[in-house]
Amino acid sequence: MIWVDELPSMGFKSYALVREPAEARGLSWGSNFIENEYLRVEFNLDEGGSLRVVDKRTGEVYNGLAVLEDGGDVGDEYDYSPPERDEVISSRGCRASFEVVERGPVYLRARVSYTMRVPESASPNRKSRSERRVELPVELYAILYRGVPRVDLEVVVDNRAKDHRLRIVFPTGVRVSKHFAKTHYMVIERPNESPHCYLREGSKAPVRTYPTRLWVDVSDGRKGLCVVAKGLHEYEVRDGEGGTEIVFTLMRCVGWLSRADLLTRPGHAGPQVATPDAQCPGVRRFELSIIPHTGSWLEAGVDKAALEYVVQGVAHEDIPHSGDLPPEYSLLEVKGGPALFSTLKRSIDGRRVVLRLYNPSPEKAEVEVALYRKARRAWRARLDEEEVEELHGDLGVIRLSIPPYKIETLKLEL
Repeated sequence: MIWVDELPSMGFKSYALVREPAEARGLSWGSNFIENEYLRVEFNLDEGGSLRVVDKRTGEVYNGLAVLEDGGDVGDEYDYSPPERDEVISSRGCRASFEVVERGPVYLRARVSYTMRVPESASPNRKSRSERRVELPVELYAILYRGVPRVDLEVVVDNRAKDHRLRIVFPTGVRVSKHFAKTHYMVIERPNESPHCYLREGSKAPVRTYPTRLWVDVSDGRKGLCVVAKGLHEYEVRDGEGGTEIVFTLMRCVGWLSRADLLTRPGHAGPQVATPDAQCPGVRRFELSIIPHTGSWLEAGVDKAALEYVVQGVAHEDIPHSGDLPPEYSLLEVKGGPALFSTLKRSIDGRRVVLRLYNPSPEKAEVEVALYRKARRAWRARLDEEEVEELHGDLGVIRLSIPPYKIETLKLEL
């Protein structure tokens, strides 16, 4: 294996594979830990394999990460609703086993395995959880790459229970009253306890979760922790023993499209149709990543680091041939944080190329867009691609000043 540490922006890089011995530089492992140049990940096997992450750059320690928490859910596919007498089960009470299942010159992959015992379903009157228990086998994989300051996680659960909500908890080690989350085209600041944690009119229990598009970050300005989730969009930020906690919902297992007896919502939200597959039976896999950092999310470049996790390079194998492309090539490069590149596509009329950028931060972004060749003409445009202003000057490197929280669309004639 080889480690590709940097690929050209919107481009490619060619490599030739040569069979020779390789060293696992910067990587090490032991009976209950793995580590790279930046992070050491230890596993507490007496507490369900919870993670203790040491940031070797700063000496900061993050304890009790990736604990699973299982509570009742007698809601429907629209809304979560706890039973009146809930019972929450934590993986901290489980004894876990540990194994480094993959080790090589560029990455380590460790697995902890344990089994939770959780209520089988809701009680017949749906006011509590069943006294009957079933096993919930869990495998938690932690992956470290050489040269990358994050911990990637895979959670594999064989779901044998019904009427429950499974979540994963990340104590941040700091105690603050607000947090930041990635949403569409912006990073939003939210209070941990807010008007969103409200009692709907006619309801008996509050809604405490928020939506996110990609990640959630908690920081006290000195240190912080970001959790990135692939395809998981519901979270809560709450106070805990280990400081402010980020809690992601892994799955909600319910049996009805809509019900009228929820604590968190009065009446129906749709037709009362039984949906047994919404109990999510069988093996389910979830992917997240932990990014410890100093400073704020903006200072730490969390948005870019999160995208590097979810949008990874694609490898294409080819036999040697006499092609006319260079070994390394880039169509365009966007310089100047915190603005991000979002879209590159053919225009609706098919005659030009549309490039879309956005600034997700509260600060103005000074951006340079370097093209693979100078554009013949360029325009600022609206989202519907109507041209607003023609740009002049150097159309090989286009310079833009993007205000906070603004989407910038360019139309290019190449």
